[in-house]
Amino acid sequence: MTDKLPDEKKILLENTNYSQKAIDLYVNKVNLGQINNAEMNLSYTGPCGDTCKIFLKISDQNVIEDAKFQYLGCIG
Repeated sequence: MTDKLPDEKKILLENTNYSQKAIDLYVNKVNLGQINNAEMNLSYTGPCGDTCKIFLKISDQNVIEDAKFQYLGCIG
């Protein structure tokens, strides 16, 4: 999956000690974005200013059909 990246970025990510699965999720942007007209959305800003927004699309049977997030902050 990381073969979609330029070599220098691939090397930097592999040297972060993140798992290959975490790197693949980052590269493929799994669940990244927002859901318009989501039944639930939540925004949290931590003490250092990092912000995470979570969006859920929930069916009439109370089943999560889609989930997305947006994140602004550092990875540390």
